[in-house]
Amino acid sequence: MRSGDLGSRRRLNRPVWVKLPVVFHQTQYPPGRFRWDDRTLDVSGEVRGTLHGWFRAATGEWYGLVSYAIPYAHAEITGQLQLEDQLVPADALRPRLYGRERRA
Repeated sequence: MRSGDLGSRRRLNRPVWVKLPVVFHQTQYPPGRFRWDDRTLDVSGEVRGTLHGWFRAATGEWYGLVSYAIPYAHAEITGQLQLEDQLVPADALRPRLYGRERRA
């Protein structure tokens, strides 16, 4: 299977919330060693994402294939780091819409 290929599966494209602290385990750095710059990311909250599919690990855990963006920590820096087709643990995901999705 190619990277990003779901094989015969259909891409779900379902809106989800991604809990960044669950995806990126927070580590405390000594203040003297840490310096913010223009590449510092804010991984402390939840961001919007799109769930494309589910995959199960050989150990039994479920992972969602998700595209999402992480904001930069500096308020004056615009834009976000866009991540496409990332495996995210199931406990870091929750739906943005509940019930059956309606089509216009």
